[in-house]
Order: sequence, then C-alpha cells, then structure tokens
Amino acid sequence: MKFLKPILIGLLVVIILLFVGVAIFIKTLDVDKIKNDIAKKISDSIGREVAIEKLSFHFDAPRNLTLKIRNLSIYESAELKSAPLAVIESIDSTLDLGTFMKKRQILISNIDIKSPRIDVVKNGVVPFTGKEISDIKDLSATQLRLQIPNFSLNQSVPFKLDFALLSEKQNIHLKGVVTTFEEKETVRLDEFHITTNLSELSLNDLKNSMPSLNDIPLTESLQGHFEIIIEQMVVGHEGILLLSAHGNLREGRVAIDYLTNPLEQVQMHFTISESDININTFDLSLGQGTMSGKARIQDYSGEQKISVNMDIKEIPAEMIKIPDVDMTIYGKISGQMSGQGKGLSESMLTETFKGDGIISMQDGRIADVNILKTVLSKITFVPGLAEKVENNLPEKYKQKLKNNDTILEEVQLKIEIQNGLMTYQPLTINADGFILTSNGSVDKESNLKFNGHMVIPEDLSSSMIETVEELLPLSDSNNQIRIPFRSYQGKIKDFVPYPDIEDVAKEALKNRGKDELKDLIFKALDIEEEKIETQNGEDPSADSQEQQEERPEQILIENVLDSLFKKLD
Repeated sequence: MKFLKPILIGLLVVIILLFVGVAIFIKTLDVDKIKNDIAKKISDSIGREVAIEKLSFHFDAPRNLTLKIRNLSIYESAELKSAPLAVIESIDSTLDLGTFMKKRQILISNIDIKSPRIDVVKNGVVPFTGKEISDIKDLSATQLRLQIPNFSLNQSVPFKLDFALLSEKQNIHLKGVVTTFEEKETVRLDEFHITTNLSELSLNDLKNSMPSLNDIPLTESLQGHFEIIIEQMVVGHEGILLLSAHGNLREGRVAIDYLTNPLEQVQMHFTISESDININTFDLSLGQGTMSGKARIQDYSGEQKISVNMDIKEIPAEMIKIPDVDMTIYGKISGQMSGQGKGLSESMLTETFKGDGIISMQDGRIADVNILKTVLSKITFVPGLAEKVENNLPEKYKQKLKNNDTILEEVQLKIEIQNGLMTYQPLTINADGFILTSNGSVDKESNLKFNGHMVIPEDLSSSMIETVEELLPLSDSNNQIRIPFRSYQGKIKDFVPYPDIEDVAKEALKNRGKDELKDLIFKALDIEEEKIETQNGEDPSADSQEQQEERPEQILIENVLDSLFKKLD
C-alpha cells in the first residue's frame, strides 16, 4: 500500500496546483477586455447600445465559478445615453466546473438577475422593437428579479421572474420552462404561468400610462385574481409562431362612477392562440341583476376584429346614473345585445363598431315625476287643463293624476349602434294612464334627437273628454286621446317632453271652426239639421234602416267645408 502514498500525494498536489492555477488565471484575466467583449456581444444581439460598469469573477472551490456583472445599462443608441431603456442592477451566473471538466458541457447552475427598471413602452413606442402603441404612453417594469436554477444551452431550463408593473411592489409573477434552439433561432416556452392580483395595481399609475382610461370613470382600485397558463409558445424572428394558452379572472370587482354600486363577482374564462383571443364566458353581477356573454378578438396583432354577445338579466335601473338626467328610475332591466367592430383603441372602435339589441324593463317607476299630469299642464290652449281633469274625473281615475310617481308597467326599446351613434326605434313605454312611443338617437356627446307621441287609453280618454269637451278634437279613430310631442334636438340634460301645442291647437280649432262655420252658414241659409227619431222619440241606432237622407244643400256645404279644412293640414 506504500506505493499508493506518492500517487495520492501527487494527485493532491495536482488538484492544489489546479486550484492555484485557476485562481492565478482569474486574477490575471483582462477583465476590462472581457467586459467590453460581453457588452458588444449583447449589443449586437439586441441592436441597442450596452454598457457594463463592473465585471468580476469569483471562484468558489471546488466546483463553481461565478460571473458577477454590476449595473448593465441598455440605451437607444451610442448617441442617446442620457436616459437608459433598462438598467440591470446585478447579474450573477454560476458555472458548474465539475460538469464542464467531466462532460465538456456548459452548465450554469444558477442565474440571478435583479433590475430596478425596464421601459416596456416609452413615449408610446416599444423601445426594443420600435413599434408604436397609441394607447400606452409610458410603461416600466421595476424591481425585476429573474432566477434560473440551472441553465444549459439547447436544453429546457426552468425559470422564475417577478417584477413590479404599475405597482409599488412585485405584482407580476411568471414561471415556466424555456428552451432555446440556436439552429432554428427560436425559443419555446412550456407550462408558462402568469399570475397577478389586480388589487396591487396603482389606479393612478394605470391612468397615467394609458390616458385613454381617463374616459372610463373608475373610482376605486380594481380587484380580482388574473391568471394565464401557456401550455406552449414558440417565438422566432417573425414573431409568435405557435401559441396555445388559456386563462381566467376570478372574484373581480370594478367600481365605476356612473354606477351606484360596483360590478362584483366578475368572472372570465378565455383561450389564446397565435392569432385569436376567445372569451368563452364572462359573468358579473350588479345588485341582484347579472350580465353574461362571450366575445372574440380575431387577428389581435393585425386587423383586431372584435365581436361580442351579451345577455342582461334584471339589472336594477336605479343603480345606473344617467348622465345629465336629474331623475331616479326604478325597475328591472333585461335584454340582449350583440355587435362587431375593429381595433382596440377607443377612437377606432367608436368608428367601426356596429351593434343592435333589445332592452326591456319591468316593474318600473319614475320617482317624483307624474308624466301624464306634466304633459296635460303644458296644453295651454285649455287653461288649467290638468286641474280640471283631476278635479272632475271619476274617483278610480283621479289617482293617476294625484300620484307623485309615474308607474311604468313595461318598457321596450330596440337600439342600433353605428359610428358612435345609438339609434332607438321604437321606444315604447306602457305606463299607468298612457302609452308613449318615440324614436330618435343619442350620440357620444349626450346629444339627443327625439320624436314621439302619447296615447291615453280609451276608458280614461272618454272620462277626460266628458270632463273637458275641448279634448274631443284630440281623440283618434280608436276614441283615444293622442298628444304629439314637439321634436327635440339638443343636450339630454335640457330635454323636456313638451306637447306640440301648434298641432294640438290647430287640430282642435280646425274641428271646432268647421262646426261653428257650418252652423253659421246653415243659419244664414235657413237650413236646419234634422234629427232622426224613432216612434218612441229615442235616437235611432247606427244600423237603423229608417235613417233620413240629408238634404242636397247640406251635403254640398259639408263637402265644401271638408275640402277647405283639409287644405289647413
């Protein structure tokens, strides 16, 4: 065994000399030259200027060699070094010397990257691609931490990445497996998970980065758990070559200024391919009501064709604040809507979106407004009309005018949306005491176009005419009082449903004038209208065969008057 002793001593000396040699090698390395070479390689790879402040090696006997890079900065170009696009605080990578010496395989057992900031979008431009994004002004990832436990070229490598985006703390968490293929110049991601808690987003930072969101009156921070799972994604020079992913949003909550209550229990399930995003289902609740549906974005990196279908069920009307309308409407809103458009920006979508829908409301009520009484009070050619009608109506009808509110038994609305304009035709309001029919439009600036009329049911019309005879000329062929409204075009906040007094008065005066002129002519010509009587002195029925024919001069005069008054229409 003695012969082994010099051999073991010799091996020990070789190992010691090897370590000493590596240490001397590290100490005598031209670090500045290596630092510059690494910076140039990175610069050539990403097409941007790269600078490294400090580079060093650390030998951790007996197996590991660690490369330490401090303050790596990436600039737009060599001439523009005032504001770096990204500053990486530290990069530590550890080479497994044992694997390298035994298998001649480069195995980096750990990569740890820390970064205070990377500009994802700067002044509306993605720095590393030059692509313009009109809806995003500035967007930076901060507090970035990348961990790669084991790295080897052309082998699958697990990694973990955490960073802060629009937040004061790390709120975006990624983990997965990445494989690089040098010969194909592609990268493949497998089992790639992205998770975030929306409550950690800063609403102010979000609006500053995306100014278009200022048009959405969000009043509180968003809430919800958002997750994307990418089963596989392949990326090359041409972009995304293959993508299979799905995701969901759970327990979402959004507070919007024009809603009295937040949208709660927001749920969404979606799938993503290399070209399309399919929102298979989305659901949310507002009070006791719900909204659900599905949507699709085709060619999201190109044409961005959007389609959406939505069902609304018993949404409380009182929870919706109608802009510039100072009244409270109660009821349960239900309906269906669908539409298509192009583009993800608000301006593009406004120009291209086309949609239609049917909306209804049950158990409705307008608080502190009696529409029927208000309309009657504005028919000024009969002074004190509303009071006369109210005071003299039978008791069962009086309450309709005494009520402070307007009871809406059913509301039906058909809408079409195109070029930022919502057209409704028709709007039918079946209320207690009248039926209102209207058509018109509303634009995105809250400008209203309105045309419509009101019809009072036959039974109530008969009682009103018995009370105020001047209303008789307003009755139609169905013995219903019909009141046209004055056409309106202007701001919603200034709208008041005025009866078209000119037409109403013209109709009343025309009918009254015709009768009075006929009586005057008959008296002048000594013509009396004969009253037909039966043998017992009662008026005959409409189907009586004993009706007496009118005298020729009566017929002539009435025909002349009919022709004359038709010209007034």
